[in-house]
Amino acid sequence: LREPSFISHFFPLVKPAMIRLQSLVQILLLLKVFYVPTFAIEPPSSTLVINQQRSAGSAFLVHQKNHPSLHKPLFSCRGGGEIMDTTSNDAQNNIIKSSTETITNALVSGPHIQGIAALYFVSAISVTLFTMIRPSYAFSVGYGGSVAVMALALMMAFDVPFTLPSQKMQSLPALLVNASLLYGVRLAVYLAFRRLTVPSIRNSTSKTDQMSKSKGIKLALSVSILYTFMMTPVLYALRRGKIDENIMPNKIQSAGVIIAYVGLFMEAISDMHKYIVKWQNNAEYGSEIFVGPTSGTFRICRHPSFFGEMTFWFGLFLGGTVAFGKSIPAWLCSTLGLFGIFSVMSPSSKGLDQRQLERYGGQEKYDSYRLKVKGSLFPSF
Repeated sequence: LREPSFISHFFPLVKPAMIRLQSLVQILLLLKVFYVPTFAIEPPSSTLVINQQRSAGSAFLVHQKNHPSLHKPLFSCRGGGEIMDTTSNDAQNNIIKSSTETITNALVSGPHIQGIAALYFVSAISVTLFTMIRPSYAFSVGYGGSVAVMALALMMAFDVPFTLPSQKMQSLPALLVNASLLYGVRLAVYLAFRRLTVPSIRNSTSKTDQMSKSKGIKLALSVSILYTFMMTPVLYALRRGKIDENIMPNKIQSAGVIIAYVGLFMEAISDMHKYIVKWQNNAEYGSEIFVGPTSGTFRICRHPSFFGEMTFWFGLFLGGTVAFGKSIPAWLCSTLGLFGIFSVMSPSSKGLDQRQLERYGGQEKYDSYRLKVKGSLFPSF
């Protein structure tokens, strides 16, 4: 790690994320992901030695020069020099606590519209943060991150544990929300890792990345509506709770859980398979030579990761329908969410098919693969 060549290549890649770390921590504090203790600070009686180093995203301890026994922690604000006395944080902590309780109450027992609005609030904050780093993250890393943060908020609001062997994990709604957490974290980490390690993706700049910050925020607030609707079935499944066994709703929800996990693992396996094949053949994404993959899940259809994504969201939708009852907001929002992701995946697979045909058409390996596997987004039997 101390090799200069490593630092010179690695640090520029992570610096943007480090710069936004402070904002991310503040949002996580709001969602009760972290607990940071505050300390009572006595008024300084002597000159303070303040670290004036101006390093973005860093916090420095400041202590009294002539009173080493006190060593009270003060934090230098980003940019250096300013001092924040943590005794003044009581009001902020009360605001955070009140806001968190409001969101939790809205999710757990608020009116239908209020619960969905609280879920949207969580989604919008997380997507906006990622969009501030790079506007195109609204569709990629921010998409996965938003699903993960919404799942975390739901798990904390409904007191759902993270550990699979837990007694409460026998509840089907708990399995659904844990599937959402796994899906979001896996997708966000994979997309961020791929961007850092694949030069053609890392060096690419889309039109979305050229947006102003104000347009980027508007974009984040817009796509957050779709992400919220996609997660609405999980909210209602948790609200209803565990369903008695040996009745039809329980069987329907069980089927939804199974379908969701099948889609989750299919997409994860397909993404990693494609990454490994291209890495082994030193092929970039969008290279002129077709290297595959053509085996494994890619024998089911030509874009199994898209199919896995659709399968996952259909599983969540099916698992939540038994809890909708006669709620119009539940049916409307969840259906729009499922229709929305299908409307995104369908043209995406067609567009990718067209680009691959233009790039690889005439190559024996690609033509043979296309003849054997006729399905694009869905399997063709």
